[in-house]
Amino acid sequence: MGDTCSNCNQQLGGDFCSFCGQRNNTKRISTKQIATDIFNNLFNVDSPIWATLRMTIVNPGLLSRNYISGKRKCYFHPVRYFVIAMALYYLFVWLFDYNPVNVSISGVEEGDGFQQNAHELGLRVSNIIRKNINILMFVWIVMISVLDRLFYRKHDLNIAERSIHYFYTLGTYTILFSPFIAFDSLGFSPDYIRIACLLIYLPYSIMSFHQKRSILHYLKAILLVIISFMLYVVAISALVVAGIFISNGFHF
Repeated sequence: MGDTCSNCNQQLGGDFCSFCGQRNNTKRISTKQIATDIFNNLFNVDSPIWATLRMTIVNPGLLSRNYISGKRKCYFHPVRYFVIAMALYYLFVWLFDYNPVNVSISGVEEGDGFQQNAHELGLRVSNIIRKNINILMFVWIVMISVLDRLFYRKHDLNIAERSIHYFYTLGTYTILFSPFIAFDSLGFSPDYIRIACLLIYLPYSIMSFHQKRSILHYLKAILLVIISFMLYVVAISALVVAGIFISNGFHF
């Protein structure tokens, strides 16, 4: 072991640097080390990502409030958690060739130019959304965070702090839904699971975050989810269509 930290060049007094926290290890990176790191992060039940996933299911509101208040060491970073959730989603999409917004142009009568163009436009929008859903989901996070600020104005949290909760919540929503993409190839639409997550898990998470438990607040949370989701769908569709028109020189 060296006498100074390879990362910050500070004097070392043990196995870890007291300034930046990096482990004092100057050995060359090996395949064994990489495999060990992957195993420890994915299969160690005490790793931050699994602890975070458990909390987003058992008590998502407490997780977000703890993170916002500064208790962050034992939790996975919310944005990275969301990105990993999207990576899992894309893995299942790739494995099972799943298109969440499949639009078919079959059955359109030949010669019906406007209808043909409309279906072709719909197909292009579908493909663009499918390929860029990881970016477009950020639009939903922004929208639901802003609406949360309007729905729960008495809570002294800014929009950025509220977005922390929705990075965790929509990340877990994606994780819960993704494995059911496999059932699409068997003729069972995973959209039923998506709707269940929207109407059950998301309102539950919102109520947990704001510490509300009544039926009235459940209906309020559902309304927040539905409005934000509808605005999200309209917004991303409008953005994609506008992009297509601009790229085509404003020709339909």
